[in-house]
Amino acid sequence: MTRIKETSTHAENKKTLAGECPEVYAASLIGGQWTLAICCYLINGRQRFGALRKQFPGITERMLTLQLRKLEQHGIVQRTLYAEVPPM
Repeated sequence: MTRIKETSTHAENKKTLAGECPEVYAASLIGGQWTLAICCYLINGRQRFGALRKQFPGITERMLTLQLRKLEQHGIVQRTLYAEVPPM
């Protein structure tokens, strides 16, 4: 995932967009190929990574991880770590 410099035109446009139109900004956050599908699945409740992975067989583990991190970074999802092994 590429980082955008905070001084770039792109970063400035994102800040302006967020301030002027929250709906368009939200759409830009969840508008990726997998992001909206992940959000739709998570709307039903908490899911472990493995369950999400099974739900979307066409996505790689790396892409799922990147998408979840992006959603977490923007406060759309919250990650919870569990010490135990998931039940079978």
